[in-house]
Formats: sequence, C-alpha cells, structure tokens
Amino acid sequence: MRRRLLLTVTATSVLILLAFLVPLAVLVGSVAETRATSTAILRIQSLVPVVGEAPRRSVSLAVDLVNSDAGPPVTVFLPGDGQVGAPAPESDAVQLARTGRTVVVDTEVGREVAVPILGLADGTAVIRVIIGQDELSEGVLRARLAPATGSGGTHF
Repeated sequence: MRRRLLLTVTATSVLILLAFLVPLAVLVGSVAETRATSTAILRIQSLVPVVGEAPRRSVSLAVDLVNSDAGPPVTVFLPGDGQVGAPAPESDAVQLARTGRTVVVDTEVGREVAVPILGLADGTAVIRVIIGQDELSEGVLRARLAPATGSGGTHF
C-alpha cells in the first residue's frame, strides 16, 4: 500500500513539473526570437529618415556605420537596381515590401525583415536585415537548463 501511494505521489509530482516546464521552455524560445527581431528592427529604424531624405552617399555611410557593429547585416535596396550595405540578392520578401508592406519571413538561414520606405521620387526603397538562427536562439539553451541546475539563470 505504501509503495503504491509513493508511486502515485511521485507520478503526480513529475506530471506537475512537466506541465510547468514544457510551456516554460516554449515561452523562452519565443521570447528569444522576439527579442532578436525587436533588436534588429531597432537597428534599422535609425536608417529610415536617412534613406528617405539623404543623398545616396550619405545613405551608404549610414548603412556602413550600422553594419560596423556585431549585429545582423543590413542591406538597403534603392529604387531601381541599386543597393548599399551588405551585398544580397533581392528576395521575394524585398519585392513584396516594395508594394508598401513590412514583411517578416522565416527562411532556412534565419528571419528576414524588410521595411519599405515610401514616398521617394524614384520609387520605393527597402531596408532589409536577416537575423541568423544563432541570434534567434541566443541564450535559449542556458535558460532552459537553468531550472534543472537550480541556478535561476542569473549571474552577478
């Protein structure tokens, strides 16, 4: 009888832990992806007024400055065939963004964000950044293992 009661209590405890930890692990991954995407969008927001108003040389300098840090590479597709920044082919997301929509697409290399700049004399420019898979999952493994190790994931 005691053995059966102990087995029931143990099984119930394991199920309660799993019911808590599995959704937590999924949430951690989602938060990491959202953080990486938000950080990349913040990086390219500084380029919006430059692309919209400045001459091409200034746009090139601004994009080079943004690309000089360790973040994901940024490319600006200018109206017509020109581009500045990290060399990249014009993807389907960029072509769709030229219609005036911001596009976020998950690809095999990561997450592609394409932001249109409307109202230019020559047409629509698009600022594009690709967030790599490693950036999308940065810190996820450590955060998922923290409950098991009892560390809480914080280090002071």
